[in-house]
Amino acid sequence: MKSLVEAYAPKLLIVEVIGVLSRYLSDEEIDLVLNYFPPIKLIPEEVIYEEAIRIARKTGSRAADAYYIAVASIINGILLTNDKRQVRNSRKANIEAYYIVEEMEKAKRSILPPV
Repeated sequence: MKSLVEAYAPKLLIVEVIGVLSRYLSDEEIDLVLNYFPPIKLIPEEVIYEEAIRIARKTGSRAADAYYIAVASIINGILLTNDKRQVRNSRKANIEAYYIVEEMEKAKRSILPPV
């Protein structure tokens, strides 16, 4: 069954997830979590590097944020995040972005088909 939306992220996501999990879980538990990780299309750095550089120059964003914004730019997608600064920088780069803590309903209307 095909999902309603497809999720994309830079491969950096896995490094970030492992970094957080390693504070609380054993290596075996981390491997188990990764085996059941949701299906996200991971975009390799070589695909997004130049776009991330362009975005960093344009927005002054943090390095990791530039990678996530670059993915949204390359796939012509929408960025959903719980980071207000990342949303501001996405919008500076003309990328549709939503701060899900406050804009979840608006984000849903943008990404889900009408019922």
